[in-house]
Amino acid sequence: MPTATAPGARVLIRDAEWIVKRTDRASAGGWSLQVVGVSELVRDKEARFVTAIEDQHGGVTVLDPADTTLAPDPSPQFRDTRLYLESLLRQSPPMTPDLYIGHRAAIDDLPYQLDPALQALA
Repeated sequence: MPTATAPGARVLIRDAEWIVKRTDRASAGGWSLQVVGVSELVRDKEARFVTAIEDQHGGVTVLDPADTTLAPDPSPQFRDTRLYLESLLRQSPPMTPDLYIGHRAAIDDLPYQLDPALQALA
């Protein structure tokens, strides 16, 4: 891999699929790739690979998004797709100072429970 891989690219390293978060020049030559796992065995795991070393173990393969095969969702009213998208939204942190889903928590909603939060927000 003579050039740097762009952050956001999907790569295949050691039979696992990863997303590149950062690319830096390695002092030993080649590139240092900071990645996060996508495949089932490495999902959400962070790792760092040096391309000079990986070239000895099968190398780094950049996956082309044009080769992606789309599959239809056969579930009624696209239920599986909507559940998947909902789970992704719930995993992403809110980017505003507002409270979200606080009033629908798995607790008995008693007024005194909200007093500390109200005092902190005042």
